Amino acid sequence: MSSHLEALGPTGFQDVVAALIIATFGVGVEVMGAGRDGGRDLYVDGPLIWVDSPDGSVAQQWDGYTVFQVKHKKDLDPDHQVNATWFWGEIRDELNTWADRVKKRDPLPDQLVFVTNVPLTPVPGSGGHDRIRQSIDNYVATLRDDSRDTDDGTQRKAKLARITAIKHIRFWDGTKVTTLLNLRDGVRRAFPGFLTAGDVLADLSQISDYAPPDQFGTVLQADARTTLMGGEGRIYFDEAADISGRGVPIHDVAIDLPVTTLRGTTMQQRQALDYILSRGEHVLKPTVSIVGKPRHLVLVGAPGNGKTTISKLLAQAYRASLLRDATDLSDQHIEAIDGMAAALRRLGRDGLPLNRRWALRVDLARHAQEFATDDRSLLRYIAQRISERSDLGDVKVSWLRSWMRSWPCLFVLDGLDEVTEPAVRRRVLDRVRQLVNDAEGDDCDLLVVLTTRPTGYFEDLDPTLFERTDLGPLRVDQALQYGELTTRVRLNNDIERIQTVTNRLRQAEATNRSATFCRPRCRC
Repeated sequence: MSSHLEALGPTGFQDVVAALIIATFGVGVEVMGAGRDGGRDLYVDGPLIWVDSPDGSVAQQWDGYTVFQVKHKKDLDPDHQVNATWFWGEIRDELNTWADRVKKRDPLPDQLVFVTNVPLTPVPGSGGHDRIRQSIDNYVATLRDDSRDTDDGTQRKAKLARITAIKHIRFWDGTKVTTLLNLRDGVRRAFPGFLTAGDVLADLSQISDYAPPDQFGTVLQADARTTLMGGEGRIYFDEAADISGRGVPIHDVAIDLPVTTLRGTTMQQRQALDYILSRGEHVLKPTVSIVGKPRHLVLVGAPGNGKTTISKLLAQAYRASLLRDATDLSDQHIEAIDGMAAALRRLGRDGLPLNRRWALRVDLARHAQEFATDDRSLLRYIAQRISERSDLGDVKVSWLRSWMRSWPCLFVLDGLDEVTEPAVRRRVLDRVRQLVNDAEGDDCDLLVVLTTRPTGYFEDLDPTLFERTDLGPLRVDQALQYGELTTRVRLNNDIERIQTVTNRLRQAEATNRSATFCRPRCRC
């Protein structure tokens, strides 16, 4: 399991640590969200009892203000000493910040705990554990030493006073975290998307007490492969003489779109794809999630603003992530996965999502047309759509619900604004609410992203379930990037024509840098 701690990434690892600390010390643990946290990833203001032996015979009680800081190393070095040196560097930097009164990191904690995925060797004296402890002691001893003072030692003494106000400094390494996960099975089983291998798709019974036949995992993997290469992974240009009808892979022309979010009373300018993917990196099971409500997102934008393109990119990114280690892929599957990973890196991400989610995109207009006159649930419609694409038999709704309880999922519900008949739209919204509420009741790790236009559609959505995000116009540099990407794709290897069109785009951008370019219309 320890190798999976690296794959979690910093967001997923912090979620796991938060769940473990809450399970260990109780609901009095406060978890800090994204943003400036003053060095506090988690904190407790009150008593803590540390139990350092399995039978509980060795315990230490702390009281006061305890701060936890989480440190994740993406790539572990084969040399354990290199990893330990990295961890000490992180601790030293934090201690320097806590010691510096100018940094205004207050209040000072009574206790400070560092948690990392780095495993520290237990060899007495030379092992990572003893090295870190000795380094902390040496840090304090250096502040006590006045032999190097070139003045009256005022700054050194001020730092010493702040550091010695911290009564205890402890750390959990990767081995400790893994041990706690093995002991606290409830926490471990809450993170199957992080902590189990991709081949669990072939045998769902390994992670669920409600497992359908083993074939079901194969059905869902096959569906991910089918949709990865299908029409949802491509865009089609209605203009500019696109006579082939084949479209182009969506990752070849992928750009991110500006979005405005309102969290509480704070307006933030973000990028849509990055914002949604960052939300998906968190575990969203209601019983362990550190993400407050509303957890789901509604993407609001005018017609032609790129809502459908973003919805396809999201689903495609998670399909690629789910399948990246599969062994039954064709060269075209691998090309599509690698292309999506490269596109996300080009957009500033670290490649494919680390928290793998089984992704499904639903065209709400089609759903409304096919299910307008009956009361079948949205989940039943999803099961039917999977069955239609499968050569392996029908998918039962009960199987799908079992899967959702066991594996993180993403449902992209695209085009609420295209359901124009009021009575039908109300019925569709009722089904969306039922889906979200049932998933919460079943403790599912589910992220729902719904797209719609601004006027007359968003108002019907429950703000306790969905956070609103508004697409804005493209900046000039983003429009230029999109134009250059589409030009390279459409003109293939005609270098001279590509250069001619690119030069014209750049000349237009230079002529009016404050203008907002329009993206070429595409049939997504």
